[in-house]
Amino acid sequence: MLTFHIAAPPDSAVAQRVQLALALHGVGVTVGPATTRPHLTVGCAGRGKLVLGDSLAMLELIDRLFVPRSAGSPAGRAARRQIVDQVLLAEDRLAAVIAARDARDLDLAVYHLRESLRRIENGLAALPPTAPAGPGLLDCALAPLLWRLQVLDRRFAARLGVGLPGLHALAVRLLALPQVAAVLNRAAADRLVSHLRDSGAALADAEVWTIWDRAFAPQRAENKVLFAGQRTKVPSIGRSGAFR
Repeated sequence: MLTFHIAAPPDSAVAQRVQLALALHGVGVTVGPATTRPHLTVGCAGRGKLVLGDSLAMLELIDRLFVPRSAGSPAGRAARRQIVDQVLLAEDRLAAVIAARDARDLDLAVYHLRESLRRIENGLAALPPTAPAGPGLLDCALAPLLWRLQVLDRRFAARLGVGLPGLHALAVRLLALPQVAAVLNRAAADRLVSHLRDSGAALADAEVWTIWDRAFAPQRAENKVLFAGQRTKVPSIGRSGAFR
């Protein structure tokens, strides 16, 4: 019998991804703080332990253990694996958005995050029509990212998910799953929002988003945002498809 323990902050994306990946296969996992970098420990009675420190390797191991190799075509699995790489990059870029402490840094961080989100959107649209039944590696990687976007869009009117209908539709489907809702719940959202407000994150400043909101035009034309006297180009974004 296998046992799983993820050593990472409980509300971190890496811990949430592992919890979701296992919960969707009906497997439990214990979560505890990490004294060093986050890592997953997989134990097997009489056969020792395997320790993984790479976030993608954790998901891939769980996928190999519980998803039949016949699920989906090799081309489809490879395409999904490439999108997962983009998801992990988007998580890093979302972390930069959260870490921004002034409007200029936030502007730049949002630009890079939106670039990653559009690549994910385009990748999803290009996937082969045949897909494995049930949530897989890509879904488990995406769910915490989509949930964070939803929380930030709802609580701060951030509009990070605007104009991404494919990701919006996927968020609606994934976040409605009971196993996902049990991990990515209201209490976790409240803790995230409280942390952002206490830490002085720029995105928690209503005035910043008021300026940002005035920069959006109703048509899909190039918009410009003026922060601290510096004019910065912002990618064209419509209002449809926001995570609301």
